[in-house]
Amino acid sequence: MKKRYYIKKSKIIIFLLLFFFFNTGLIIEHEDFSTKATEFEIYSVKSGDNLWDIADKYDINNKMNFVLEIEKINKISSENLKPGDKLIIPVTSN
Repeated sequence: MKKRYYIKKSKIIIFLLLFFFFNTGLIIEHEDFSTKATEFEIYSVKSGDNLWDIADKYDINNKMNFVLEIEKINKISSENLKPGDKLIIPVTSN
């Protein structure tokens, strides 16, 4: 004879509530530049510049995400910057 396992409805409901609660929290915390109105500026790279220094010139809450966004838009990394390069910089407005 096969053994049957029963799961109470209350345990399923608690599991689903916790699952949705934690997943919703992760989505809310993620800052995405594409969901805000975005304008772009052109920045001319100067000698000794790197992406972190450039990010310091803008009022940004999360500098790491900002640097990653600049790398993604321009398809570059900080090591590839040369004086005179033109970078597209996203400037978000709330």
